[in-house]
Amino acid sequence: MVSCSNSHNDSGALKIDAPEGAILEDEVMEHGVHFYSIKWSHRHAHNSVFMISKWPNQMPASEIPSTVKSIIEGTFSNIKKSDSASLSEDAKIQYADISGKFLSGSLAYIEFVDKRGNRRVQSIHMVSDGNVIWNGQFSGSKELFDLSVEMFKTMEPQG
Repeated sequence: MVSCSNSHNDSGALKIDAPEGAILEDEVMEHGVHFYSIKWSHRHAHNSVFMISKWPNQMPASEIPSTVKSIIEGTFSNIKKSDSASLSEDAKIQYADISGKFLSGSLAYIEFVDKRGNRRVQSIHMVSDGNVIWNGQFSGSKELFDLSVEMFKTMEPQG
């Protein structure tokens, strides 16, 4: 397992244990904000990537579900219009709560088939530890989506 932490940043560093076969990248952006991405290296990953970073706006955690809903609705609309994806007639946005030891929040996702016939998931997630809100997305295979959701259970705020 790969682990990343930075105790020098009290307002937006996470400890993330990347799943086996995945590569964790921690890019420090302007103002010390961490942008984490996890990419899988095996050939069945189909360009799967998980991303998370500190949400740039101040807002109460109670607004997380409505913010996730708003973002995923725009994403759903874009996927419907896209020539690179095929949504079934009954395709719909699915919602779930995220509950981990340190972080909790909301998740919304869409399952679809890309033009190559690969079953894919596009998701939006937003979580909080009570002090900092993180936001991100996953795009990739259904199997790796399930793995990425499990990562929330072990993520820890640092600093």
